[in-house]
Amino acid sequence: MQLPLQHILDFISSSKHTFALTGMTKTGKTKLLHQLAKNLSKNKIEYIILYPNMRLVGSKGKSIYQHLYSSSLETEKFQLMEQEETASSKTMPLRANSDSKNCIYLLDNAHLLSNTAFTTPDGKRYGSGKLLDDLFQFIDFSGSKRKAIFFGDPYQIQRGDILSQCEDSYVLPLLDIDAPNLLGALKMATHLAHALQQHSFASLSYFPDSKLIAQKDKSIAAQEILSHYQNDEPVWYLTETHEQSMRFSQWLRSKLGLSNFLSIGDWLEIYVWQDDENRTIYSGNLERISVTQPTEEIKQPLKGRDKPISFQLQDITLANKSNNPVLVEFLINEKPELGADIAIAVKAWKNQKEKKKKTEVNLAYVRYGYAATVHHAQGMDRDICYINCAHSAGKHSEGYFRWLYSALTVATEKTILLNFTPVTPFDQAIWKINNQAEQIVEQIAIGTGWMLPENSETDFSNKLKEYLHQIAECCQCRLVHQSSHPYLEKYCVQTGQGEFGLQIAYKGNHRISKWQHNAKEEQYSILINLAVECVAKSPYTPTQQVLFNHICQNLPDWKPVSVIPENDYRLSIVLMKQWQERIQFTLNFDKQGVVSSVHVHAVTDLDLIDVVREKLS
Repeated sequence: MQLPLQHILDFISSSKHTFALTGMTKTGKTKLLHQLAKNLSKNKIEYIILYPNMRLVGSKGKSIYQHLYSSSLETEKFQLMEQEETASSKTMPLRANSDSKNCIYLLDNAHLLSNTAFTTPDGKRYGSGKLLDDLFQFIDFSGSKRKAIFFGDPYQIQRGDILSQCEDSYVLPLLDIDAPNLLGALKMATHLAHALQQHSFASLSYFPDSKLIAQKDKSIAAQEILSHYQNDEPVWYLTETHEQSMRFSQWLRSKLGLSNFLSIGDWLEIYVWQDDENRTIYSGNLERISVTQPTEEIKQPLKGRDKPISFQLQDITLANKSNNPVLVEFLINEKPELGADIAIAVKAWKNQKEKKKKTEVNLAYVRYGYAATVHHAQGMDRDICYINCAHSAGKHSEGYFRWLYSALTVATEKTILLNFTPVTPFDQAIWKINNQAEQIVEQIAIGTGWMLPENSETDFSNKLKEYLHQIAECCQCRLVHQSSHPYLEKYCVQTGQGEFGLQIAYKGNHRISKWQHNAKEEQYSILINLAVECVAKSPYTPTQQVLFNHICQNLPDWKPVSVIPENDYRLSIVLMKQWQERIQFTLNFDKQGVVSSVHVHAVTDLDLIDVVREKLS
């Protein structure tokens, strides 16, 4: 039996109440949920699969709202709760729990569950308004043997902390970054998940393929998006803020010739829609307008206001023939929520209408379906998504990595990145150059700064001799120890091109401080290889190692021949391309490995600075 499934079954047999099964996208969480359901059914244990909303409901489950508050969520079951003279709220009360006393609740996509006080755009509230509080009250752990198992993605933007607060948990392994079948958006999401797990945000590469493209030309991207809509192929533009989404929708509609608030052919995302006949239109649905009517202006007096509050309604019919009046102010508002005056005025107007007609007045709450924030798009999917990667948190932040990871899980066919540049440790670095940086080769030393991988306070001379013997074998030469002196060891390096002397000086902490040699030009390659091997195998902090690896990967034609860790957050480095091409610089960086400055001390040719800077940044 699979280890995670056995872990869950052990939890079910325990006295604990809550369990979190977490893992990144495409690691089999939902498959495991159904395997567990099959096992529970086989053992005649009652279980119920719950989803955060109706859009995600599978063939064997229901939404958490359906189960906690009503089996149908019919509008007449909402109770009118008076709040003030001019407005009211309707509340769907928490129902009594008739499930068995040992029922197991399986909650999929649990990272989408929030305990933040919530009211629907049309003023309706479910229970206390705090979903998780209501869930735990409904389950009644203290008065039963019921249990809740949450299946979620800890690398997405989190709506709450339920995944980290459970009494027991199991974390599925991340996908292997180097797996050959890992491509495009999934490969990039995997790198993001590893970075989030390690809390390391210094670098992020781009992995293009036919389904993941970084489009640098904004005019080409704009034409592509227009072409999709002109061919009746809706795509989704994902942003950080609601204001950005609204600006994009306004731009796109103007290009498509959609001039009114709502026009025939407009694509809408549904927030609230009364669909009494079909009951197929849920929050999050993408629908298209087939018929529109002129807007109607409503002027609603309110106590304490000098003038009536105005708002507009527009009656529309969708392609499936369903009809509702739309609140225009919600549609065009540049903030996620309505302003207080408009919200109160709409409630007051509805209350008056309902008292007069003795029936509920239905208003539709919709937004343009062309763009959305990534936070809003979580749990949804579209065939093609354009992601505006501009983000206020900055690229070297957990917020940006989590946001981009969430965005990459939305598209099912193709993702296009806009305003994207790979994240590198050097992309914010300030480069400083010494006034007299240009130096002759002999002034830029090699072979310094390294230590033995397993440093020893005792018998250093013999430990160094053994270590250099191993290094020499890799470099196709032989090192013969000649003599030992205080803080100095002398060797003879025997090569196929003859032999040369090498003196290795070190400090009291056994860090190598200087190499002296009398190698000839035909022996330089051996000397360079010895320095490269010693530097590469020297111990570094994890952050220093990340920077060292980045330099090696981005400058494959250059060799690090000297690396001196001056402290945990500063490295002095010498790179060599050819014997006559060297550069020496110091890196200052933070605990994430983000380089703040690069100070070039010496270089054999000033033109080499731009070459190195371009490759590293």
